[in-house]
Amino acid sequence: MLTKNTFIVLLLLASVLLTGCWDQWELRDLSVVTGLAIDKGENDEFILTMQVINPSEIAAQEEGSGFTAAQNYETRASSIQEGFRKLTQQAPRRGYFSHIAALIISEEVASEGLSNFLDHFYRDHEIRSDFFLLIARGESASDILSLLPPIEELTSVNLKHSLLYSENSYTAVKGVTLDDLFEDLAARGIDPVMEGVSTSGDVATGKSIENRESVKPSAYLYVGHSGFFKADRFVGWLDEDEVKGYNYVMSENQDTPETLSCPDDGTFVLETQSIEPNIIVHSGNSPKINIDIKIHSTLSEMNCEGIDVEKKESKQLMEGIMNDEVEALVNIAIQKSKEERVDIFGLGREVYRQKPRLWEELKSEWYTHLAEIPVHVNVNTEVVGSGDVNNTFNVRDYIDGD
Repeated sequence: MLTKNTFIVLLLLASVLLTGCWDQWELRDLSVVTGLAIDKGENDEFILTMQVINPSEIAAQEEGSGFTAAQNYETRASSIQEGFRKLTQQAPRRGYFSHIAALIISEEVASEGLSNFLDHFYRDHEIRSDFFLLIARGESASDILSLLPPIEELTSVNLKHSLLYSENSYTAVKGVTLDDLFEDLAARGIDPVMEGVSTSGDVATGKSIENRESVKPSAYLYVGHSGFFKADRFVGWLDEDEVKGYNYVMSENQDTPETLSCPDDGTFVLETQSIEPNIIVHSGNSPKINIDIKIHSTLSEMNCEGIDVEKKESKQLMEGIMNDEVEALVNIAIQKSKEERVDIFGLGREVYRQKPRLWEELKSEWYTHLAEIPVHVNVNTEVVGSGDVNNTFNVRDYIDGD
């Protein structure tokens, strides 16, 4: 049995074997990077713009000094790692990249291939893979990251929150993280889609502090449209209807509205509560693919004349109109996919999963087969509620009956 003194000696000896924080860095020694922009430079160089937090403005307990919450530093290098290290030539602290919220890529860089620069983001143990990637639409990625948003302190965080809230509220937006992108790039039979970002308004003024001091800001960041790829190379853009059709199949958006036309005049709105897509591959002498989409929705707005929401026939009418609208949107996106010879819906992946022998026959010329294989879309909408009221309160009837 161990004595008390022997036990204490053993504890002291064991403490010698414990490791310490040999690679720790104090916060005052770090430049915390929250946003990155990558543009194309000369001689195959990358132009990296890094958004670094200004800690005195973010963490001040008292009123700030009036400076911006972040500074953007620009470096030029032939590799991402070199560009990161060059940050120390301008900023007085070591770059810390674990808090990246958004990475913006120019169209030119994306057109030359994502694999040219993403490798470092996968390998570096300090970089988390849950940040969003976006393509700068029609302008440089640096200009996007330099615009000062009117509400959020940081441009990169503004983009992150826009994507987080928009993708759960509107089918025309879907955020893509590094994890999502890696999954699509590594899989067989699917091509990536990435959200686009642009600016609207007076961009020059939008880069100054005046943009935050006005009741009506001069410029905004706009998240919309999506870029599609063939393998890892950017090819082109989907318009809003094509993005909506794509997301009805590939997304699990909830609480997203669809504005629909009434039979005679006016509109009504169905808000989806759940979307359940299912892709089924049929083989045989003539392969075909069925896309079945089940939607649960509620009526959130009614501006139609002569529709009694309490009647079963009216419910069936609304469901039928929704079915036709979603089917049309999905078919538009499928047609774009076939015309551009890109598989954004992952139909090849489903062939590989469900009919591996068929995939072996088709994979060498898959994009050619994709354009020829019939794809049938079937949507089944169920209206499960009508909000807090059934029929709309008619003011004219009330006045006439008074």
